[in-house]
Amino acid sequence: MKGQKPLMSSNKQDWGTPQAFIWWLEHRYQFKFDLDVCAHSGNNKVPAFFTVDDDCLTTDWFGRHVWMNPPFGRELPKFIDRALEQVKINKGKMNCWVLVPARTCTKWAHKLFNSKELVKVIFFKGRFNFDFERNIAGSNAPFPSMLIQIRGFESPTQRREPKISFVEIPKEARGFK
Repeated sequence: MKGQKPLMSSNKQDWGTPQAFIWWLEHRYQFKFDLDVCAHSGNNKVPAFFTVDDDCLTTDWFGRHVWMNPPFGRELPKFIDRALEQVKINKGKMNCWVLVPARTCTKWAHKLFNSKELVKVIFFKGRFNFDFERNIAGSNAPFPSMLIQIRGFESPTQRREPKISFVEIPKEARGFK
C-alpha cells in the first residue's frame, strides 16, 4: 500500500439518502419533513425540494422540518453555515436535520458544535448504503455518518434527550435490503 492515498472523497456529490432512513426519522420523532434542500428530481425525499438550479445557498427555506444531505466535498461548510443561518432567521419555526460524514476534527464540525443554536448530534452504529444509479447491494460508505439537528424549537421529548447520543438504526433504514 506504500504510495497509495486513501479514498476520502468522490467526484460524485449527489449520493441519495435511503428513503427508509427518512421514514425512520419521521416515525421516531413523530413529524413529517416539509422540504429537502439538497436534491434533484431523482433523489428527493419529500415532495417539496430544491435542486442545484434552485440553489439552497441563496434561496429562502420554508417549513417546520427541513432535510439536508449536502454535498460532502469542500463546499460542505457553506451548507452548514446556510442551515445555521436559516434556522436562526426562522427561530422558533424551523428545525433542520443534516446528514454529514462524522468528521469531528474539522473546522466546520467545531463551529457547529460550538454554535449558540441548539444543536443535537446523533452518531450511528454502522454505515449507510447511499442511493445512486449504480448502487451495489450490501456495500456501504467508506466513512461513518452523523446526523446533526439544528433546532429552532424543541419538543417536550427532545428536552429530555442528551445533546450527543448514539443510536442504533436498523440496517434497512441505512439502505441495506
